[in-house]
Amino acid sequence: IARENNINTNQVFRWVREAKQGQARWVRIATGSLPVAKLNEPSTFLPVAVSSPKPALPTTLSITVELANGHRVTINNADAQVMRVLLSALS
Repeated sequence: IARENNINTNQVFRWVREAKQGQARWVRIATGSLPVAKLNEPSTFLPVAVSSPKPALPTTLSITVELANGHRVTINNADAQVMRVLLSALS
């Protein structure tokens, strides 16, 4: 479940441990051990920096084909169409 939701498994184990020990805030609220005055106090959060997603992999690449006679053909910045043409020419 942790992996499916991108949550560190150690965090899940911590939540389980805190719940079993009655330390989790939601457990204290449910059992009535958290004073009513504390319920209305805002939670304290740590600052979080949101970063942009990782850039996509390049859609072009370099291809080097070595022929049986020892000659090499290198194509730079090849895209999918160039790959198709090259592979069909070599087959």
